[in-house]
Amino acid sequence: MHGRSYYFRVPHAPTPHGPAGNTYGLISPSTASRQGYGILDNFVVNREDDLIGVQAQPDAHRPGFESALTGTRASATTITLPGGGRIAYNANGCVTVAINELYTPAWNKIYYTVNTLALHIVSEVETSGTWKKAVLIWSRCVKQHYGRTFADPTAAVGAVNNTATAQLANLSGDKLADRIAYLREGEVRLAATDAQCQVLAGLAGATARSQRIIEQPLEKKYAQDLKAYAQDMRHANGVADRLLS
Repeated sequence: MHGRSYYFRVPHAPTPHGPAGNTYGLISPSTASRQGYGILDNFVVNREDDLIGVQAQPDAHRPGFESALTGTRASATTITLPGGGRIAYNANGCVTVAINELYTPAWNKIYYTVNTLALHIVSEVETSGTWKKAVLIWSRCVKQHYGRTFADPTAAVGAVNNTATAQLANLSGDKLADRIAYLREGEVRLAATDAQCQVLAGLAGATARSQRIIEQPLEKKYAQDLKAYAQDMRHANGVADRLLS
């Protein structure tokens, strides 16, 4: 951006952290009893991270700033995704220039291809008979031991997240800390029940079996894309290490 005569204020990097679960909401009993889903433990830092980049850039009002940052339609490049979908990006924006330097010029196509495959795999797993049977057993178990019905583990996580968002939105200081401590007790209780019921239902094993069946043909068909994805990630880690050293 400086080379295009614009000042771009680099925001602080988000704090490294993450929830305890994963795409399918799988969680171990040990993790659940220790920190629940990690939602309340990370609430404050998540809220602070949400503000990163929200403040307007100093030069945002200047003509051409947005075009310099994200590019122009004249350089629009369209990627055809697995399944026939399409996505476009502007190849001449500083955002794309930075992505190309951090990863490689092929990254956008590789990333969106692999991301589409991942979404497809998750969708197929969650509609498979193996997974749905295990989730039904899990749901009945949670209802019995916790008193609420959830469609799947991600719904249980979502319920905790929605409660935290609603009850903590306008709090700060001691009131925020006290309410977080109170809500965390409920989070851990639900997460612990969730995890134990996952064990009872054999949910992790059912998920792994179903996912493996769906993954195998895709691994062969998109072997080159997956290899390139891994290579570009290693390249990005190397560039980041050099920049931060």
